[in-house]
Amino acid sequence: MQPAPTQPVTQPVQTPMAPTQSKPPESAVDTAKVNALRELREHMVMLASRANSARATLSRMKEQQARQGLGMRGDVLTAEQRMENYLDDAQAALSAGDPDRAKKALSTAEREIDKLDSFLGR
Repeated sequence: MQPAPTQPVTQPVQTPMAPTQSKPPESAVDTAKVNALRELREHMVMLASRANSARATLSRMKEQQARQGLGMRGDVLTAEQRMENYLDDAQAALSAGDPDRAKKALSTAEREIDKLDSFLGR
């Protein structure tokens, strides 16, 4: 008898184990980011409205004081400038799709608007 032909033994190919998912799926992250940006844009609209109102009132006050030879208080002017800077930064962050930066800028802008509203008796 002849020996049976031997077939080569093949080892099963091992595929590397997929790492456990620690991050949410990409689509969930995108959806959360889109939702956050939408909410922040709505907040921006509300703050921009308040800022426009404060700007208009401050402008009238500055004109009235200038006619009397007076000037606006320095802390009020500083708060107004910071408000503008933070709103500009928030708008840039929203345009760049950066919700974290936008949220921080809107929060700080809101504090400045609150200061101005307090000064204006609102």
